[in-house]
Amino acid sequence: MNQTKYKGSLLKGKSYSKTRILITGASGFIGKHLISRLLMSNSKLICIDKNYGADFITNYGEKVDYHIGSIQDNKFLRRVLLKYSPDYIIHLAGLKNRINTRTEFEISMSINYFGTLNILNAADEIKNLKRIVLMGTAEEYGNLKNIYTEDGKTDPSSAYGLSKLSASIIGRIFYKLYGLPVVILRPSIAYGPGQGVEMFIPALIESLIKNKLFDMTPGDQYRNFIFVMDLINAIELTLNNDQCNGEIINIGASQSVKLKDVAIHIASKLNKEHLLNIGTIPYRQFELMNYHLDVSKASEILNWTPSFNFNDGINETTKYYLEKNDSPL
Repeated sequence: MNQTKYKGSLLKGKSYSKTRILITGASGFIGKHLISRLLMSNSKLICIDKNYGADFITNYGEKVDYHIGSIQDNKFLRRVLLKYSPDYIIHLAGLKNRINTRTEFEISMSINYFGTLNILNAADEIKNLKRIVLMGTAEEYGNLKNIYTEDGKTDPSSAYGLSKLSASIIGRIFYKLYGLPVVILRPSIAYGPGQGVEMFIPALIESLIKNKLFDMTPGDQYRNFIFVMDLINAIELTLNNDQCNGEIINIGASQSVKLKDVAIHIASKLNKEHLLNIGTIPYRQFELMNYHLDVSKASEILNWTPSFNFNDGINETTKYYLEKNDSPL
């Protein structure tokens, strides 16, 4: 992957061998990409997750300090954070279920809100902490007709969106009341190599590569996709930027696209248009139809803009799944 496309703050010819960075949710899709990137800076990486796959241990086991535990376990979190006293915390852990049962609201709040509160409480005891990055989501805005702006309305329509919004709010309160150096990033839908097939783009690519029919909604809902390495770059740029303390910053592409156009674009690349079953699945209740982000604040504060256009990102992603499945184009 072309590393020259990235403008990360930690990788400008400096050695950060004494810098301690703690990452929650480290074995997830974003976490793995972040670790690979930050290892280039010679930082000491401390990883927290509730479990680690064999691929994580093989790729990173000797390069990072990793701990198995839940962000819901306050004693565990406090013990690890106070042991290492990290300079930076990047909080990626969370529950991403999109179901909206009554039980799911309780579970989502328990993990995404109270888990974040545990991290904030423990982080408040670390005197050398320079930044804590909370990973929000554009789903905090909900089904708005207007473009999503950081100082605009929020109206989440899912347990996931509500719990992440609650975590964002408590993060800003800790900044205002206690001076905790919190920044909240609200990314759109990240995609890229290594993502699980529970997400739309990898599910589509895997299905087409395996010559399976791909059932989907009519696809008229707009979505905003951000290539994972552009998101990693945005995370890096927050670390040494004091102007972002207390801020909420959208991270996404400059334009949104219809899901059916995404499906047709990818199927056309793979010569598998005949496998698309567009319109065979109904929209979900309270389906988000408008999904447009204003990302000007990221440019102004972080000097961040996406390095990958959608076509480049899809090419990188498709290449990964073709190689994974040992399938020629």
